[in-house]
Amino acid sequence: MVSILSVWLRPTQSKVVETIKAENHVYVRGEDKYRGPCPGLNALANHGFLPRDGQAISIDRLKAVLAYLRMSGTLSNVLVSAVVQVINSKPNRSTFDLQDLSIHGLLEHDASLTRLDVRDGDNVHFQPELFELMLADATHGHDHKSQANEDDSYTIRDIARTRARRTLEHQKSNAPAVPLMSKLASILEAAAVPVCLGGGGINVSLTEMKTLFTEEKLPDWIVNPSAAKEKTRKLTAVGLLGMIFKAVGLLL
Repeated sequence: MVSILSVWLRPTQSKVVETIKAENHVYVRGEDKYRGPCPGLNALANHGFLPRDGQAISIDRLKAVLAYLRMSGTLSNVLVSAVVQVINSKPNRSTFDLQDLSIHGLLEHDASLTRLDVRDGDNVHFQPELFELMLADATHGHDHKSQANEDDSYTIRDIARTRARRTLEHQKSNAPAVPLMSKLASILEAAAVPVCLGGGGINVSLTEMKTLFTEEKLPDWIVNPSAAKEKTRKLTAVGLLGMIFKAVGLLL
């Protein structure tokens, strides 16, 4: 069993970060059967930040990858702690596979942005129809959808609109209620999109968001943050919390 306290107290290993810097992070999409429901973690495996087979991922490796990607220690610990419950659901395990994240009721939950509810079929893999509805929810930074175009940004307001729609759809389907912790996780996930893809800002590139969800591929400036001239602000827990408050405010 992995202790959450030990995760918070365990420092990021600088040697692992240096190893990551020297590795080849070319994009090679892995097989779906070795992936989980999180497009971000799947993308990290497709770029070789995490094991490309999506298996036996250690906490030290995950923390080092997040540090390389300019994520603060506090935010990294918050996200890694969420994975600990998955590891602890398996006896005698100290690592996790991306497939393990598919266990319903832990990190995986109903009313996902781009995955089906568990009772509706495949609750793990990307559903293009749901993503098209997600895009249809967006105004891309304009007051009216008719003004939107492909070159515009995707905003926290847009993703909050999708989050609200998916929650309402789930409620109307008479499916079992989503537990409180899963509801909170769904808001955190929605807020994480602009925090990560926006480099800590509130807007993201629509093209980059499409690439992340449809190809599970990261933008070049995330793959090589030291060479990026823009979007290089450190990703912090305060920034994520701010996005959560914005998302919640827009949902009310």
